[in-house]
Amino acid sequence: MLKILLVRHAQCVMNLEITEKIGGRTNHSPLTPLGEQQARALGAHLSAALQLAGTPLPRLRFYSSTAVRAQETAKAVMAALEVKETELVQSEQLLELEQGEWEGRVRRECFTPELTAQFAADPWGLGWNFAPPGGESQRQVEERMLAYLREEVLPRLSPDAPAIVVSHGMAQKCLLRGLLNSLPTMSRNIAMGNTSVTEVGFLPSADGGVSDGTWHILRVNDLAHLPLELRS
Repeated sequence: MLKILLVRHAQCVMNLEITEKIGGRTNHSPLTPLGEQQARALGAHLSAALQLAGTPLPRLRFYSSTAVRAQETAKAVMAALEVKETELVQSEQLLELEQGEWEGRVRRECFTPELTAQFAADPWGLGWNFAPPGGESQRQVEERMLAYLREEVLPRLSPDAPAIVVSHGMAQKCLLRGLLNSLPTMSRNIAMGNTSVTEVGFLPSADGGVSDGTWHILRVNDLAHLPLELRS
């Protein structure tokens, strides 16, 4: 089985405003001091766990979105594993959901009572196909995330070493919806804490190809590496 560790980035400055404002991509937002501690704790944990499992570290593959907060998280993990930063592959396909004209705006001004009522009335999850002006839908995020894993990550994996993919909360939720083929409304019920680890496995078809096979969810939102004082 091929394995991928999906990591949500550590706490960033934008996360401190997310209850009131729509963050979206906000790609320039750096890690907070707490976020830096979280990233180091994750790195130390993964270093110990992978070495204990006998994982050949040179075979690890590292990926992140191009957002500053994802890059900084990935590089902290790589430093703990003594891997050169040049080994990090960055892609815009791993970015957070694009909120377009809504990015940075006050949440209640965008999610009007009328729009919220439409979402609530649709059992299939209207938000899955809804895109704000200049933005993208959850369905589009799901499609690009899954395509990237299939086309760029899986072909380079070996069964004895996972890939570490640092991305974003909503992007990972959309991906999991696709892997589970669940109702889109279930995405909002999945928790994704900062530096959480979600592990997925892929079992290739009988001929060994990755164009066909089955996905398995091995763990979700694992925060065991963070003491309570570092959780955000």
